[in-house]
This record gives sequence, structure tokens and C-alpha cells, in this order.
Amino acid sequence: LDDVESESVPRVEQYLSKIKVMRKIAHKLIDFLAQLEDFQKKLWLKKKFVVETNYCITLDRIPEEFYPEIASNDEQREEWVRLFAIDEIKGDSASADYSIPLSLKFLEENQYLIADTQFFDGSFKSRVVDKIADVSEQTDDLLIQSDNFQALQLIQPRYSEQVKCIYIDPPYNTASSSIPYKNNYKHSSFASMMHDRIDALHPLLGTDGAIFVSIDKTERTVLQHVLDDVFGEDNRIEELIWSMNTNNSQAPNYSTNHEYVLTYAKNRQVVERDNNMFREPKPGYAEATDLIAQLNASYPPVVEIEAQIRALYEQHKLEYREQVEAAGLEWEDEKRNDPWKGLFNYNRAEYRDEKGKIVDESSAEDKGARIWVWQEGDASMPATKQAASTKDPEHPNWRFYKPLHPVTGKACSLPKSGWKFAYESGEDSPDRRSFVSLDADGRIAWGPDENKVPRLKRILHEVETNVGKSVFNDYSDGEKQTSAMFGRSGVFLAPKHADFVARFITHAGKPDSIILDCFGGSGSTAHAVIKLSREDRGKRKSLTVEVGEYFDTVLKPRVLKAIYSQDWRNGKPVSRVGISRCIKVLRLESYEDALNNLAIERTVAQQSLLDLNDSQQTDGLREQYLLRYMLEVETRGSQSLLNVDAFIDPMAYKLKVKGPGVSETREINVDLLETFNYLIGLAVQSIAAPQTFQAAFKRDDEVRLRIDGRLRQDEAGPWWFCTVYGTTPEGRRTLIIWRKLTGDAE
Repeated sequence: LDDVESESVPRVEQYLSKIKVMRKIAHKLIDFLAQLEDFQKKLWLKKKFVVETNYCITLDRIPEEFYPEIASNDEQREEWVRLFAIDEIKGDSASADYSIPLSLKFLEENQYLIADTQFFDGSFKSRVVDKIADVSEQTDDLLIQSDNFQALQLIQPRYSEQVKCIYIDPPYNTASSSIPYKNNYKHSSFASMMHDRIDALHPLLGTDGAIFVSIDKTERTVLQHVLDDVFGEDNRIEELIWSMNTNNSQAPNYSTNHEYVLTYAKNRQVVERDNNMFREPKPGYAEATDLIAQLNASYPPVVEIEAQIRALYEQHKLEYREQVEAAGLEWEDEKRNDPWKGLFNYNRAEYRDEKGKIVDESSAEDKGARIWVWQEGDASMPATKQAASTKDPEHPNWRFYKPLHPVTGKACSLPKSGWKFAYESGEDSPDRRSFVSLDADGRIAWGPDENKVPRLKRILHEVETNVGKSVFNDYSDGEKQTSAMFGRSGVFLAPKHADFVARFITHAGKPDSIILDCFGGSGSTAHAVIKLSREDRGKRKSLTVEVGEYFDTVLKPRVLKAIYSQDWRNGKPVSRVGISRCIKVLRLESYEDALNNLAIERTVAQQSLLDLNDSQQTDGLREQYLLRYMLEVETRGSQSLLNVDAFIDPMAYKLKVKGPGVSETREINVDLLETFNYLIGLAVQSIAAPQTFQAAFKRDDEVRLRIDGRLRQDEAGPWWFCTVYGTTPEGRRTLIIWRKLTGDAE
């Protein structure tokens, strides 16, 4: 083109001819590439098949009629030895030893062993699931091995707006954090990847829910832009700063010892109306209340109660100091960070009856009184501008009165800024808190005489939680936790401790909430859900997605171990006190599986049409077909694109799939029932065990085909049926009947 101005007209015409040809070829290349890209997009966005479904169920939920099959299954027994070290269980005269095979008594005495249906045949799984009264309700944890985008797409209809809390720990996109993800995304690719996932998470979160996303400084800004775009800046709650016990002496400038947890609400106005949101249990509260409950059983004197409470605090201080020094930190620097420090002043006790009235310790047991623990609190008016009525002695709102001491009868001192409440409730507001009403309720802490300013009693059981702080210290070590569970270090790089994730679940979740993590990693979130449910007997459910091969080697075993025992050392359980749980494990078709199962087939009629002379012309039918339509048309019968003809036998729809970390493929039967359930968002109540029948037929007077006699159940029969009962997202009760076709349409 630069030479056009200096060339002759004939040469210019030659240039223009070349340009036209190049343009024509370019358009054809664009058409062909567009066909490829559109087809790839179609394969990526299509809902993926469930290629495998299994259940992991604690024995307490499995009827004893199945115990003989479980006891005789060597694969299951060997798995329990690997995971739970059951070969070290020694019985006595009253309990059963470990044995080969396992005894029925052994199973009866170890109810938190977890039967995994992957070690049994399909009949066993079907019969066990058939006994589950309400499958969706009884399933506590859903583990999905899949690309997280594909999994989120599949579960959208089923879990739309049902999730209360989302915690994700995505790849940080750094060179130094060698965590097992494809960690070489550039900023734009990282933003695109995260936007797709967070956009898919958004509709799953309920209007009263919140999402927490861990990240470091590398992609913090990019991630915030993504979250702002999906959730909206108005729904940005906070940027939590996690202060860690790290120190990089080789850093060229500063040693970074913090990360971020970006927090957003689905609807800020809704979550802020919930006074329980973004609060956390007061550290030490559970231990203190446990001690109080133990003491209450024997009704000891108040002085003994107070001594026991102080002893608990002192024991904690010793343990906390050991923890700090074991982490290599300076005690003088860290003692102010003691998480229990807000509890130490709760060291006074008294007995109260069921109506909250103070009871003398001598009659506490007779009246069934309970121990109330309290501390003295400030009763002064805030040092801010107050209404003029607070300084008017003639006004009911006067705040500079001097109450009379109940023993000496003399006027007490008062706070310099006045009292935070009026002396008496006004006639127009009889329920308003006043000094008189608080004193009548035993809520005023008087001094020995009038010289001490009376103070408020702050009751421990009324301040169970604290408002969450935007900067928090958390020295929990996920590596130590996983090493204790697996008996070796390095099972997963940079795992989060269950306690760390539990913090956010308590901030946004409730005891019956659904918690989701689509970057499942080592299974920290599912572990945290199990831990919290064990502690408060909650009924939380978890949804966890992970694509890596460590799904089977780390994530799933960690979840099973967390169910079986809460304490581990050297890969073995310290105790065998488990929690009742049912887990569903799904594996989805991958994008690569969808590609590998494509079959390009051209019919004779199609080929004949393309062979016509008119079709062979430039820009003719053949060319247009190859450039624009061939992939869409000739792959329609592929297994990965839903081959309806293969539905003749719902249990024999096959795909060639490749497992994580392996190159070879294997042909398996797709779980069409489970796939269909998720496609329509069915909350499954029951899946009946399949039944097969034999029958004879005859024609009636109108030549219609009728059953001759009755249907006879027969395992070898040609007529196979399976029924699924549940509720659709619209609330419609639905019965789905699956059957095997015989090939005879009549």
C-alpha cells in the first residue's frame, strides 16, 4: 500500500486484485475459526454429565441389614485401616477386637466408621440409598470433582439463592507461592478466570448471604474490581486484614506478614438488619460456660465459683504463653493479643432463679438456681453532646442524680459525665431502662459504701459474641493440622487451618446454613463445617468443588478423617468420637472428556448433496458448509452432546473419561438419573432401588395389547424401572419414572 502512490495504474490494479483475493481468503479463514470457537464455547458452556456418584455414610445411618456385606468387604476394611487405623482397636471382655473379616459386633460398636459405596457394587449403593428417607435433607456434604465453573453451572438450578456463606481461597497468581494450581495467569487472565467463577457464584448466594475471598497483595486490586463488578460497590462490607506469624528476612524492602479477606454481601441492607451477621464467638466463652455448667451441678459457694473461674483464666494464660513462645514470638509483644483478654474481668458470680432474681447461695439448690457470671461495667453517659434535659434537675431525663446507698443510706458518688440512663422510667415510657429498674433487676453493682460510684453488671451469657474486627491475628497452622491428620508433612502446600475458615462461617452462617467453597483445595472449608457442627450440634451443609487429583488423595480423606475424629496425631485418631454424617461424592465430565467423546458422522444423503456439481462452486454449498456448519451438524449424535438414541437403557449411557493425572481413558456408564436431577434442580426425597419385571401379553377384542396375568418381579426380566421422587425449585412435587426400552415400541 505504501508504494501505490508512486506506481503506475496497471501496477496499482494488480495490487488491488491481490488485496481483494487476500481479503476473500481472510473472510473464509475468519468463518472457519469462528465455527471452531463457537463450537468450543458450546462444549465449554454445556451442562456436564455426572459420570460417577457415590455416598460416604456413617454406620449409624445405615440399617444393620447391610452390616454383613460391609463386614465382609476387604476393600472397605483396608480403607478404614489406612484412614482410621482401625487395626489398632483392641477390644476387651465387653467389646470387639479388630479382625479379618470384621465382625458385626465391631461395626455395631464403631458407628462413626464411614461406608464408602465406591467399594461396593451398584446394587448395594441403590439399596442403601433406597433406605434414605429424604436424600437431599440427609445429605450433609456434597463433594464434586470437576472444574469449578462446570460444577457451579450444573448445581445452579438446585441451589439457587440457598447458600448462606461462601469462602474461597483462589490461586494468588504469584511466582513464589507454589500452591498446586496453574499459577501462571497474568493479571488479565486471572481477572477473567475469577470473574467467570464469581459471576457463577453470585446467583447461588441468598439475599442474606456473604462471600469471603482470601487473597494477597499481588491480585488484591484486580480481585476487588471483579467483586465490585459482580456484587456492586455498595455491597462491599470490609477488607479484612489477616496478620500472620511470618517474617521474611530476605525481603528487599518490607517483610509482608499479612493477607486480605475481601468481604461482600449479596444485599448489604438485608445482612445489616441481622444483628448476628459478622459477629464471632467470644474467645473462651465456651470453656467458661462449660465450667459454669459443671459447677452448677454441685451448687458450690460463690467464693469457690469465683476461684474456679480465675483458675481457668490462669491456666489459659499459661497455655497461650506456651503457644506464643512455641511460634517464636516475644511474649511481651504478644500478650496483649490474648484472644481471651475480653473475658478476664468476668470473674464475679451469683445465683439467680428462673425469673432472673438473685438467690442466696444457701437456698440456691432448693430453688434450682443457675450461676450467673458477671463483671462491672461503666454506667456513665458518653462524653458527647447531650440533650439539655440531661442537666435539668426538674426534668425526668436528668442524669446527675445521686442514688442512695442501700446499706449506708447516704448519697453515692456519680460519674463525672453523668449517668447513661435516667433515675426512673417516665410515665410515657415505663419500659425504658432506668437506674431504679436496673437496681430492681439486680443489675447495679454497689460498692461497700457510698464512696464508690455504682456500676452496671454485665452478664457473661448475654455477651456470647463479639463484633468481628477488620484486623485479626490468626496463627493457626494448616500445615500442622494436615500433618497430624495424615502422619506426614507436605500433603498439600499452604493448606488453611479449619479454625481459620470457621471464623468466616460463624460470621455469616447459621447452624443450619449451606456453606460453599468452589476452590476446595485440601478441604479446609468442609472440615470447618464439620468442626462447627460437632461443637454446637448444628446441621450445616457444605458444597465443595475441586478439580485436582488431590481430590482423592487429600480433600476427601481429610473430610472423612474430620468426621471420624476431631483429634489426630501422626496420622492416627487420638479419640474415636465421631459425628453422624452423609456425604455425596460426584465426578463430572470434563471439557476434555466432552472433546474426546465427539464423533463426526456424515450421512450418505449429506455427502450426496455436497457432491452435486452446484455444491462444488466457489462460495457454493460445500464450501459454506465446511467453513460454517459442519461441526454443529455432524457431531449431533455424539455421546457428549446428549445422544437421545442411547437413552434406550438409562443405566448404559457410556462416555470415555480420563481421570485426573492420567493419560488413558476408560469407558464408564454415566449417571443419567443424577445428571437429570441437577439439570431440573430437583431436591430429591427418594431414589427407589431399580426393579425388573417379566410379563406376558395378549390382545383384547379391539386388538389392543394387554398384560396377560400380572407383572412378575424378576432380576433377569427385560422391563427395568427406577423412580425418583422430589420437589422442583418452583415447589412442585415431582415423580420421575426411568425405564429401559425393549426395542419394541408397542
